[in-house]
Amino acid sequence: MGVYEFGVTGLDALLPEALVPGTLVVVAGSPGSGKTTLATTLCLKNAVKGFKCLYVSFQEDKEKLFRNMLRLGLNLTEVASKGLMDFIKLPLSSSADDIVSELGALVSKGRYNVIVVDSINPLLKAVEGDLNRRAYLQNFFAELPKITEGVVTLLYEAPEDIDTLSLGDIEFVADIIIYLRQKVERRLVSRELEIRKARNVSLNVVQAPLTITEGKGLEVWIPYTFEEIQPPGESLIKPELMNILKTENCVELSDHILNSLVKGRVIYVTYPSDIQLIEPLTHTLFLATIVNAKVLLISYRYSSADIRHLLEKTLKQHGIRDTELIDKYIIIKSLNPLGVNVAQINAYENEWIKTLKPDIVYFHGVETAQTVSEFNTYAYLLVNQLNFLRKEQILTIREGSYINKKLHRFNSILSDTIVKFKPIKEKPGYEIRIWSRGVKPVTTTGEKLSACGREMFKFLLKKLQLKDVTSTQ
Repeated sequence: MGVYEFGVTGLDALLPEALVPGTLVVVAGSPGSGKTTLATTLCLKNAVKGFKCLYVSFQEDKEKLFRNMLRLGLNLTEVASKGLMDFIKLPLSSSADDIVSELGALVSKGRYNVIVVDSINPLLKAVEGDLNRRAYLQNFFAELPKITEGVVTLLYEAPEDIDTLSLGDIEFVADIIIYLRQKVERRLVSRELEIRKARNVSLNVVQAPLTITEGKGLEVWIPYTFEEIQPPGESLIKPELMNILKTENCVELSDHILNSLVKGRVIYVTYPSDIQLIEPLTHTLFLATIVNAKVLLISYRYSSADIRHLLEKTLKQHGIRDTELIDKYIIIKSLNPLGVNVAQINAYENEWIKTLKPDIVYFHGVETAQTVSEFNTYAYLLVNQLNFLRKEQILTIREGSYINKKLHRFNSILSDTIVKFKPIKEKPGYEIRIWSRGVKPVTTTGEKLSACGREMFKFLLKKLQLKDVTSTQ
C-alpha cells in the first residue's frame, strides 16, 4: 500500500500506489517542461501529509523558487515554516564526492521522507569517464530511498531530443522514469508526460497531455482508451414524444428519430460551408425540454454569449420570453481551437462531461477544430472520446460544415445517424437526407422538418402552459 503521492491527480491515477517506501524516481525533460513544478508538487503534497521533504538545488534560489511556485498555487513557505520542508542550495563547484557526503550528512541529520535533487546533471558531468565513481554515484542513489524508507526524486535536464538520454546505470536502478516533453504547435506551448518505466505497476496509458496553469499548478489529463467498442443504451424517447411522432407532420421521420435518440448513439449533422443553420440547435433545445434532458453544448465556432443569443431569439420568435428554459436544460461552453491544442481541448471536454453529467452532448462547428488540428492525433482522441460517451450512455450530436471528402467520410463512419442539409436551387429551402443504422434512408425537406419541429414546439408550449403565438402568424 503506497503512502506517498505525486500530488497530481492525473499522474496519481496513472501510477496508483506506485510511490511505496524505497522508491527512486527520475524525472527528465528539457528546460521549461515542468520538471521543477512536478518535483515541488510531490514535495509539498507529501509534506502536507506530514512527510518531511528535503529539496536540494544546484542553481535555483530559494526565494525565486518559492515565489514562482506560489503563483502556481503551491505555498512552500507554509510547510517550510512548520519544519516540514528544507531547501538547500549546494555550490556547483563542489566535487561529486563532496556533494554525496553533504547529502548523506543532511539525510542522516534531518530524517527526511521525501528528497528531491534538482538536478543530477552536475553530478553526472563530474563523474563522466570515471566508471568507478559513476558506479559509486549509482549505488548511492539506489540505496538512498531504502535508507530513508521514503521517495527520492532526481531531476535530469535533457536536450530537446529527449529520447537521447545519458543517465547511464541510474536508469536501471530507478523504479519510475517520467519524461516531460514540450513543443510549439501553432505558436502554442504543448506539453506531454510519458511514463517510460514504472516498476510493479500495470500500465495501459503511458502518454498524457499536461498543463501548467497559474493558481492550479501542474495537471495531467488522462485520455480515455477502450479495448472494445461500447454498446448503446436505452432510448431517450418518452411517451409524450412518441405521441408527437405519430402526428402527420412527424410520421415520415419517426423511424429515424426513434433509432437516433438513443443513449450512446452518435448523430452527425452537416451542411455546405456557405450556410449556417439554427434549426439543429433549437430542435435540440425543444427535445431536451420535452424529455427533461440536460444538454452540454460545446461550440468551436461561436462564443457562449452568441449561442445563447441565437437560442433566446428563436424562443422569442415563438412567444417564449422566459429564457430560464435555456438555463434549465442547456449548459453552453465555447473553445477556440486556435487558442488551445487539440489534446487540451479533448481534456477540457472530457472533464466537463465527467463533472456535469449531461444526457446529450452537442458539439457545434466541429469542422473548425478538425481543420486546424493534426488529423491522426485528432482522430485518436475523437474515437476514444466517442467510446467514452457511449460508456457514459450519452447521446452525441456533432454538427459541422462540409469541408472536404476526407473529413466528411471520417465524420460519417463514426456516426449512427447522418443528417445532410442541401440547398434547393429552384426555390428557398433545403433538401434533407437522413441515413440511420438499420433504417431505410429518407429524403425530406426543410419545410417538413420544420413542421415536425412545430409539433414538438406545440407540446412544449402546452408543457410550459403558454399560448402559441405562431399559429396566427
